[in-house]
Amino acid sequence: MKTKNYFGTDCIILSRVSTEQQDYTPQENDLIEYSKSLGYTKQHIISTKESGFISYENKTGFNMVVEYINNNPECRTIFITELSRLSRYQSVIIKISEFLIDNKIQLYVKDNDLQLFKNNGKIDSGNQLMFSIYASLSSTEMRTKKERFSRAKKKLFAEGYSITGTTLFGYKRVLDPVVGRNTYVIDETHAEQIKQVFEWYLNGIDNDLFSTSISKITRECIAKGYDKYLHSKRNVNKLLKERGYTGLKITNNKRKNPEYWFYNNKESDRYVESSQMTIKYPVIIDESIFIQVQNKLSIKNTHNKQISNNNVVDKSTKHITLLSKLIVCSTCNHFYRGEYQFRLTYPAHYYCCSHSKHAIDPCSNNKRLSMIMLDSVIWSYIRENIKDLIMELQQRNSALNVNTINTEIVNLKSKLITLDKEKDTESKIFRVNSRKTANNDKLFGEYSNRINMIDNEITQIENLISDKIKIINEISDTKNIDITTIQNKMYEIETDKNQIRKYIRLLIKKIEIISTDNKSTLLAIYKRDRADNKTGVSDSNFLTDFLLIKKTNRKYLTLKILSFNYIIQNEPSTTMLKVQFIRLINELKKGERTDIINQPINYKRFDNELYEN
Repeated sequence: MKTKNYFGTDCIILSRVSTEQQDYTPQENDLIEYSKSLGYTKQHIISTKESGFISYENKTGFNMVVEYINNNPECRTIFITELSRLSRYQSVIIKISEFLIDNKIQLYVKDNDLQLFKNNGKIDSGNQLMFSIYASLSSTEMRTKKERFSRAKKKLFAEGYSITGTTLFGYKRVLDPVVGRNTYVIDETHAEQIKQVFEWYLNGIDNDLFSTSISKITRECIAKGYDKYLHSKRNVNKLLKERGYTGLKITNNKRKNPEYWFYNNKESDRYVESSQMTIKYPVIIDESIFIQVQNKLSIKNTHNKQISNNNVVDKSTKHITLLSKLIVCSTCNHFYRGEYQFRLTYPAHYYCCSHSKHAIDPCSNNKRLSMIMLDSVIWSYIRENIKDLIMELQQRNSALNVNTINTEIVNLKSKLITLDKEKDTESKIFRVNSRKTANNDKLFGEYSNRINMIDNEITQIENLISDKIKIINEISDTKNIDITTIQNKMYEIETDKNQIRKYIRLLIKKIEIISTDNKSTLLAIYKRDRADNKTGVSDSNFLTDFLLIKKTNRKYLTLKILSFNYIIQNEPSTTMLKVQFIRLINELKKGERTDIINQPINYKRFDNELYEN
């Protein structure tokens, strides 16, 4: 005679899959047939799509089981296909089995042909042991799968195949028909933009070393109509640090811990270390260029950062300082500023490094240079070379495409429209949310911060538009400059500091003090860019003259270093360049250099009256 089942004939069919794409119908059908074969006549189906790594307290499927059993005490049996459908964690499976035993609820595991109780309701110690063993095997199996997948993933990444995740900007995924997996190939359009960003950061926009900041590069990307990925300062900064562009990178990142973020286990760590992987990419950026960029990024105060933080104004706003914001300290890269002093009635004005008196981190360069001497030297250099300098400037401007610049202005203005819309959206969100919360002070503070950020971006773009308009105006202004007229008006110009300052700034980009002592001072004069006739690309290697001022007889020489290109390529660091310059001067004095033009310049010293007002 068949023994009556202690647990009745009602049961729960419990099935679980991990993702939305998976189908639990096959599990349900198998379990229904299996339960019927064991004499169960009423089946209640509970199916969920949830991870097997959720904690015991947060398991939706099992909580539904408990709730149904509490409301339907005649149902005391659960069917599952395998133990991993309860959980992937051994500890969670043990907790569930303890709950079932304490509440005398039967559990059938179909694929393992396992049941927790005997049909008479007695616990089977052998089955209980088997539950522990299978629970352990379930966890071990998943760890093995993960390790096997991780090894395969590392191998494929190292061979240049793409598995999952976001594609790195600059590349596309293309199916390799032989292997049957995606591989990385270069997106040529994006790759050219990446190369340009690296070039700008190293050498400046249009070879202007004062234009290498992330902000300026980002705005230039917007103006050029580059991919929207490069319209974000965060992305540009990230791009410059991306070693993958050199062909190979080793990941060593932290990742979100699924237990904390997705399985609601708040006792777990929020982030965990990822396993290290080597990923192979096609080369976009040369290793040497990448290293130069990283060296520049690693400096606490980069050249541009120092310049941008160099908010120095002349001590007295009533003075017109001819060389303000032009002379750069070779020690710290901050600007020199003009200091105005009088000894009795005699002007004793001088230039000095603006950072030499900094309260926290003063520059070690505390040397002073006579303002009258330096202004006179620079103006004499310009006056002597005025024809060549203006012709070079006209040549550079003629190579610039006004239509391209106008297109950039249009792109920037389009960005302004987008930013204005973002402000409107933020205002609408604020108005809606302000009706829903009592804490309006906090809400208004957050709103104000977002609006201020957008306003700052608008201001920066408006400034860039203004700069580009100035370039167009400069092209127009310099196109028809009559050099003869300027030379004939030289006396009139030299009596007006505003006119002198105008031409100095028109023709000179930067002045660097290479070395100075009681006997002489060596200056590097960086002229305004000259464009190459063939390429239209500015070449700063041929835009520098060197002035040696001999203080004993108040004369100076202009030194045109013809080997400058060689020096740049072989000694790229500022320190080594300085060493090279000093060595060149010593060789010049000894008559050992034949590739240097030693050309004395007629010296005009400004009258003191020019500085008295």
